[in-house]
Amino acid sequence: MTAVAKSPKVRERVAALWLNTTLRHFAVLTVFSMVLTIPMFNMVVPLLNSIDHDPLPSGAGFTLAGIAGGRLLVPTIVKRILRRQTELGGALWASIGVTSFMLIFAASTAIPFTQFDLVVWTISGICLGASRFTLRTLTIAGVAHSAAPGGEQSGVAGIALLATISLPIGTLLWGLSLDYLAATATVAISALTMTAVVGGLAFTVRRNCPVST
Repeated sequence: MTAVAKSPKVRERVAALWLNTTLRHFAVLTVFSMVLTIPMFNMVVPLLNSIDHDPLPSGAGFTLAGIAGGRLLVPTIVKRILRRQTELGGALWASIGVTSFMLIFAASTAIPFTQFDLVVWTISGICLGASRFTLRTLTIAGVAHSAAPGGEQSGVAGIALLATISLPIGTLLWGLSLDYLAATATVAISALTMTAVVGGLAFTVRRNCPVST
């Protein structure tokens, strides 16, 4: 009888990510993204409620519609990025895109646009959605491409596991921050912190295994 290979344990999957330099960079990027930036996409309604936007349903609806619409741009963006970048380099740039538009969103909540706030939030939502889902696509592709032969599924599963563990933590921290800080401060601090993380990763990547930037 043919022996059936056992599925890697959770610890083995995470260890495999950490032993590979490129996969380790993707793992760090994933964890910090899930804690610092991705919760924003799940907390649009609490964010707008925190700034007392009226009407709340339309504000949240336009923003979420923009985020969903941004996904339509992902194939074109990924194709163009991969002409000049590796998956890791592209993922870092996509992260910068997320944080940049988070800062624009934060500024728009601090400055009253009155009649134009829905337009600004829709456009920001489109750009946020495009950047966020480009990041996810490049991360999955990069992990599969960088994993050892035969370890592609294990690598992607390891990244998914880290994301699953990290996202609830990030959502909890965002919720606590909204309780004690203004929505604008929460978004801005998270975006600036993530920018610093990406900068540190970019420096490490350039030093150890240069990628196009």
